[in-house]
Amino acid sequence: MIVIYEKKEKNFDKNGLAVLNEAVECKIIEKLNNEYELVISYPLYSKKAQYIQPFNVIKADGQLFRIYNTNKDSKAGLVTAYARHIFYDLLNYVIQDRRAENKTCKEALDIILDELELTGVYTSESDIVETATQYLVKKNGVESVFLLVNEWQGELERDNFKIGIYKNKGADRGVHIRYGKNIIGISEKLNCDNVATWIYPVGMDGITLPEKYLLNPQWQDSDYPDFALVKIVEFREANSEGLLRLEAQKYLDAHAIPEVNYKVDFILLGQTEEYKNYKVLEHVEVGDIVTVKHSILGIDIKVKVISLEKDILSAKNTKVELGQPLSTLGQYFAEISRNSEVLASTISQALSSMLYFTNPSTIIVGAADREVIYMPIGTVRNTNIMSYLILSVHATSVSTLTVKYSLDNSIIPTNLKQKLQIGDNLIAIPMALVAIPEGGHYLSVKLSLDTGSITIMPNGLQLAIDGRNLTGGLSSEIPHAEVREEVKYLDLSANRVTLNYLVQSNMPVISACSEELIYADVSEGRLAEVVNVILSWEE
Repeated sequence: MIVIYEKKEKNFDKNGLAVLNEAVECKIIEKLNNEYELVISYPLYSKKAQYIQPFNVIKADGQLFRIYNTNKDSKAGLVTAYARHIFYDLLNYVIQDRRAENKTCKEALDIILDELELTGVYTSESDIVETATQYLVKKNGVESVFLLVNEWQGELERDNFKIGIYKNKGADRGVHIRYGKNIIGISEKLNCDNVATWIYPVGMDGITLPEKYLLNPQWQDSDYPDFALVKIVEFREANSEGLLRLEAQKYLDAHAIPEVNYKVDFILLGQTEEYKNYKVLEHVEVGDIVTVKHSILGIDIKVKVISLEKDILSAKNTKVELGQPLSTLGQYFAEISRNSEVLASTISQALSSMLYFTNPSTIIVGAADREVIYMPIGTVRNTNIMSYLILSVHATSVSTLTVKYSLDNSIIPTNLKQKLQIGDNLIAIPMALVAIPEGGHYLSVKLSLDTGSITIMPNGLQLAIDGRNLTGGLSSEIPHAEVREEVKYLDLSANRVTLNYLVQSNMPVISACSEELIYADVSEGRLAEVVNVILSWEE
């Protein structure tokens, strides 16, 4: 039953304004850690169509959705409404500055609801007991919840006014399907970008393993190229060798096989013989685990239901997407925000430990490698450093951006690629540079595209290099001048330099000052020369 309620209604157990029993179409689209919406089309001639207005609430499949957009088509004789899950009412509540420090996920959710003064409206649940810290600064309620999802690496459940973040939202209900050939109504994507045969794990404060590299235990030579697929992986929380090894092994196990993604369209699939083999997917839920028996790869792959489109009129799923959760807008901005907070925290705690670069002029990148950064790095001893590259680009077409790092003209083995959409794109790339030897070095970053071009406006490219034992860089101290001057005396008769004096001041110099240098002829015990030097700022 589909029921519509007045916008100010608080009791959703009664019949409301009307039962929408004449709907032509009603579907719910839910994506894991992403959108959750309802679309309904209703006859314009019906008296009940008058209730389909913005802000009114529709109850369907036991869930509440608030209308945010309507479209009346007199030619088709329909009014179509688009509604977001009632969870998204939190978009209209703002947190100015609140911090969840060393809290469980449930405690952090409660902090959000307390700050928004909604503890009497929404409830929270979580089975994640690990503690973490998340800053909530100038974020609306939805953004704040997604930040927690990102920080605790959980899965979001929206059940009317109950908000849950769980390790696994769904369940493994024993659903098996077989995939082995092209089938109408099913599309498959295989992504090997994150497959690793070897990794170089790096823990807190640059901790590494004695053997340096770990081998993927599931690696079979026949399935991979004749070279190792090596990735440098940072585990920020691993503060011991044992913990680093454990986390690295988990990473290897998770990246032993390609990422897969299946989209099943039951409307098209219903026309085929294979429909009966996939019918079990008509009643799965978002977050459930499905086992795909892949006859071509010869492996069983457990994948999640990451997206559903459910027809409310038939109570069946019409579209199902299986696979690893793809990068979502909410997660993407949460990660950008998280990296920015980590970066800001690092700046505030470090002293002369950050190098910074930004582009002063417009940069255009096409198919050929374009060196956009070539900067010096000095270290006083062997060290590990982190680089944070942020790009704001405008793309002329859908394309793939490749990022290449080089140190001292030697390419660092990485496989950094980012899909770009037409128009403006924002990209954040953290990168670990491990075992940098003492001395002076040069870091190069090159960009290239497989098609089209991108434009980077001034200051649209920013690179921050952070680590211990760096020379120079930004300091967290109040800015001040540090003076180094060289005084040369020229013997005009011989037209040559006769004496060089190097004078260095280690004390902060005020905006305007003067100093007097007195040079004595020691051999004759007399004053040879007095030089007055005036130091001042140029406005």
